[in-house]
Amino acid sequence: MVIHLEIEQDSDKYFKSEQFSEALGIAWRYGSKRHMFSVRHIDPEVVNRYAELIPGDLKVTSNYRKDKDYVQWECNINLQHPFFLKMVELGWKPLFEQDRVYPKGEFDEDTFVKSYIRLHHDIGTTRVKVRESYFIKPRLRIHGSTDVLENIGNLLLNRIGIKKKKIQTDHKVQRAKTIHYQSKFEVPKILEFVGAAESLEKFNSFDLGYQEVAT
Repeated sequence: MVIHLEIEQDSDKYFKSEQFSEALGIAWRYGSKRHMFSVRHIDPEVVNRYAELIPGDLKVTSNYRKDKDYVQWECNINLQHPFFLKMVELGWKPLFEQDRVYPKGEFDEDTFVKSYIRLHHDIGTTRVKVRESYFIKPRLRIHGSTDVLENIGNLLLNRIGIKKKKIQTDHKVQRAKTIHYQSKFEVPKILEFVGAAESLEKFNSFDLGYQEVAT
């Protein structure tokens, strides 16, 4: 539910709301700063949702990226907007200045993490050869920086009892980090907690367990 607030008059209420922290989860990684603060994504639903969560009449625009052959959606706010100033207060900086850190300050941490994971995970399977068969396991990967993933791991442990996993480095991009979950019990628990309905449906469609090797 989106609360319609005048951010100048209701800033304390807004910054403590789930609405703010959901928007924060979107903007924390997809935001960039030039002469404006911009959230960009190839999925219009992500940018439209962000625009709904920020008080004010924000516009979403699109442009065709000829160099990459896709349409990108964008929403801008000025650098004096209370939302951006609050992000800076919580520790946000452009990626070229430092790896993304986890927000530090007062905000709805559960909502932030749920919003972040919904946008920064992928779900699939992996298989292990066991004698004459394969054992198929789910694989949930959450992407982010070391500091963000470390804090996400702490929250999942404290809220729903998910054992912390080692942070891994993407072999293609040194700065890109992931945490992997491969338990058929933990994966759906995480997806249910964050509200990732499509990924949970995909998980439930997997044929897990032992499968004979085709001969």
